Amino acid sequence: MVILSLFKANVTYAQTMDTHKWNDRLILILIDQEANENYNPQLTEFKKHIKGLIERKVVIYHIKPDAFKKGLNNTNWQQEKTVYKFYKKTDEPFEIVLVGLDGSVKLRQTEILPCKNLFSIIDSMPMRRYEENKK
Repeated sequence: MVILSLFKANVTYAQTMDTHKWNDRLILILIDQEANENYNPQLTEFKKHIKGLIERKVVIYHIKPDAFKKGLNNTNWQQEKTVYKFYKKTDEPFEIVLVGLDGSVKLRQTEILPCKNLFSIIDSMPMRRYEENKK
C-alpha cells in the first residue's frame, strides 16, 4: 500500500510537470521551510515583475520537503515528498531552479534571483527569441 501511494504521488506530480513542457518555463523555489530568510524577499521580487513573468510564460512552484504549491498568491500546499528530493541538488536551505520549455534545467542558484537577471537569461534562449520574432 505504501509503495502504491508513493507511485501515485510521483505520477501525479509528473503529470503536472508534463503539462508545462513546451508551454511554460518553470521557476522552482526550493526551501527547507517557509521561514527561510530568502523566501519572502524572492516572492516580493517576483510579485514586482508579474507582467514580465507572464510575458515569458513563467510558472512558479514553491517546493519544500513535504509539499508544493503553484503560483505567487496560492496558500494551498499539496502534500508531496518526492518533488523536493528530485530537484534539490545542494545542501543549501534555499535554491532557485529555472526549467526551460523543453523541460531541462537552465539555471540553478542558491541566492535570490533578481528578475532582471532571470529575464536576461530567458530572453537569450532560442525559444524565447523565436517567440519574439513571431509577434
